[in-house]
Amino acid sequence: MEDKKIFELLKDITNLSKLMNRKLNAKMDGKKISPYPMIILNQLDSKKPTTLTDIREKLGIPNSTISTVLDRLLEKGLIRKEKDETDKRRTFLYLTEKAHEEERKIIKQHVEVFKEVLSKATDEDLNTLINSTKLFIKLIEKDNKEDEYKL
Repeated sequence: MEDKKIFELLKDITNLSKLMNRKLNAKMDGKKISPYPMIILNQLDSKKPTTLTDIREKLGIPNSTISTVLDRLLEKGLIRKEKDETDKRRTFLYLTEKAHEEERKIIKQHVEVFKEVLSKATDEDLNTLINSTKLFIKLIEKDNKEDEYKL
C-alpha cells in the first residue's frame, strides 16, 4: 500500500479520535478519567484476582506509574486490595461495585454521544462504518498474531 494512502488513513483516524474525545469529554461534565487509570481499570475484574505484576506484564507500564494510579483509584473507591493468603507479599486487585457503576454511566454517556453523532447517518452509512471498523480490527488482530509467532 502506498505511503500517501496510509498517511491519509492515519490522519483521518487521529482526527476522528480527537473529535470524538472532545464530544465525549463535553458530555462527561468535567468527570473525565485520564488514559492510564482507564487502561488499568480495564485490566481488572471484581471476581478474578489481578496483581500489579500482571498489569505491568500485559501493558508494559512501569511499576511506579501503576502504583501511583492504583493509589488514586483506591482513594476514589474504584478498586480494592486483598493480600494473597498463600503469599503475603502478593496483593490482589479487584474492581469495586462503584467502579462498575461508573463504567455503566460512562457507557451510557458514550451511547448518547454516538446516537447524536450518527442520528443523520443512513442504514447504508452505518453498515459501512460497522464493516470498516470490523475489517480494521481483524487486520490488527491478524498482525498481532503474526507478531506473536515471530517471538
